[in-house]
Amino acid sequence: MGCYLPQQTPYSVSKVIRYIFDAWLGLLVFSAQFFCDFAGYSTCAIGVALCLGFILPNNFRSPYAAIGFSNFWRRWHITLSTWFCYYLYISLDGNRHGTYRTLFNLMFTMFLGELWNGASWTFIVWGVLHGSYLVIEHLLR
Repeated sequence: MGCYLPQQTPYSVSKVIRYIFDAWLGLLVFSAQFFCDFAGYSTCAIGVALCLGFILPNNFRSPYAAIGFSNFWRRWHITLSTWFCYYLYISLDGNRHGTYRTLFNLMFTMFLGELWNGASWTFIVWGVLHGSYLVIEHLLR
């Protein structure tokens, strides 16, 4: 008695192209939803604060139009990024002690920033990934 193995049909080129298109579309739609979620609640908070007589700074400045990762982080969630810059990066002496220390400070700030968002592996990987992108961008300058 032999094992029954179903006949496997190879993927056609049109199916592969459709899956790739679906993956890219999903990525773009999720990115838009993610941005609209953050920008929406920030805009609501700014509006409510104005009604109460407070002036809050703008929190997003077209981050998806950024050129490079450092420019992206200057435009995305500006208040939180500024806080991380002043209270983490500069507290670690920023870029005053050579290239290797600067790169470590960039990576460590991104790691702690994403750990602040949540203590799951996805946030940690996201922080290390963006820290790596900032380090590579800094080395290429």
